[in-house]
Amino acid sequence: MDQKRLQYFITLAKMLHYGAAAEELNIAQSALSRQINVLEEELGCQLFDRSNKWNVSLTAAGVSFLAESQKILNQFDNAQRLASSVARGEAGTLLIDVIPAAVNATGFIKALREMQVFYKQLHLNIKTANSKVIYEKVRNQETDLGIVRMKPEEDEDMRMVVLENDYLLAAIPKNHPLAGKEHLYLSDFRNERIIFQEAQDATPLRTKLDMLCRNAGFKPNVVMEIENITVLLHLLPVLNCVTILPQSFPRHNRDLVYRKFEDCNAHLPISAVWRADNNSPTLKKFLHILTQ
Repeated sequence: MDQKRLQYFITLAKMLHYGAAAEELNIAQSALSRQINVLEEELGCQLFDRSNKWNVSLTAAGVSFLAESQKILNQFDNAQRLASSVARGEAGTLLIDVIPAAVNATGFIKALREMQVFYKQLHLNIKTANSKVIYEKVRNQETDLGIVRMKPEEDEDMRMVVLENDYLLAAIPKNHPLAGKEHLYLSDFRNERIIFQEAQDATPLRTKLDMLCRNAGFKPNVVMEIENITVLLHLLPVLNCVTILPQSFPRHNRDLVYRKFEDCNAHLPISAVWRADNNSPTLKKFLHILTQ
């Protein structure tokens, strides 16, 4: 059924006068009459009572058809607007997989907020995983965008950009002798009991820490490994142990102090990764905001 023909019918149904309706539609009265006749032939019923040559009235079939016709046109208009919004990247669904540390990545959170404020038709589906899993999901087209703890690497199928650098901090119990030391050095951890995080996504961090300690001339005395970072931080003051963690990790424990090392400015990158051939307008819109 022709959309324009429906519009002709609705206009005539509201004005109930061929001349006035034709003028409103900017077409000849004969053309309007012909289109209405075609519509009635398609439906197999009469929509207008034409017993009065000057004014017409709707039949019972015309009354019911008017209500449904308006719904159809509204749906068509909505579909047009939605399609245009999706084409501009302002609507649709974007699949994002992130490492837990991404919730503290300033640029990522700012981009999420901006997308929600300005593009209310956009649906973001966010899941968490470790960097290796996320990278493979992006490669296998199971998700649009990944936020990972990895440096950009050469891969013709993938694109990566560093969003921010996650600098390393020492977490020390308040009553520990190192807590009040004026200048803290990595070598101060030489004889300390250390608790490290053991989690699927902690490998880059553990590798970095082992290398840093080795460069400082000692092997870290790791007495415990804990997967859950909240539990780890809670146990530090209880066991009088220390740890090293990225600044993006939660630091709400009041029994701890967090310090930078004077001789260590090491960091771990937090990067965005996506497929080079992903032409999603929504992804492009999000990446534009994310990388500004």
